[in-house]
Amino acid sequence: MSVKFKWETEFKETKIGEIPRDWNIIKLCELANIKTGKTNVQDAVENGKYPLFDRSGGLKRSDKYLFDAEAVIVPGEGKDFLPKYYIGKFDLHQRTYAIFNFRSNLKGRYLYFAMFILRHYLKEWAVGSTVLSLRLPIFKQLPIPLPKPSEQSRIATVLSGFDVLMEKKKGQMGI
Repeated sequence: MSVKFKWETEFKETKIGEIPRDWNIIKLCELANIKTGKTNVQDAVENGKYPLFDRSGGLKRSDKYLFDAEAVIVPGEGKDFLPKYYIGKFDLHQRTYAIFNFRSNLKGRYLYFAMFILRHYLKEWAVGSTVLSLRLPIFKQLPIPLPKPSEQSRIATVLSGFDVLMEKKKGQMGI
């Protein structure tokens, strides 16, 4: 009889690569609500009260909000589908997705890190030759690796700690 230690994990192969055997793969649409915004970039205002998320890396402002939620925000078009995590009131560009209203088995911070890691799959699934574009029906089918909520919390805590360290280092380097 072989003894397994806590740190020894068995893996299984899935369409998104190897994951721990006790994790599931669930479609994004089964884990949260997904909606696009309605705002155009030209609707941005310089000193708006709320953040306006679009495909750009910079943050625009708006005087109105469409969402008041914990959300993972993903550009629906561009070169890199870099997600953002936000809690509060915000406005959203019409070709940007807000993933919100997480089911009880999904932690928002975990989903943010999962989307960050899985963004290369989004490039493969996007359509278009000049500008890559994610269509909502395709985006909803994105397979998300899903451990237990307690493990999601631990993963998000560790990765958030690394984010803090990296931001601190950037500040020290003047980046």
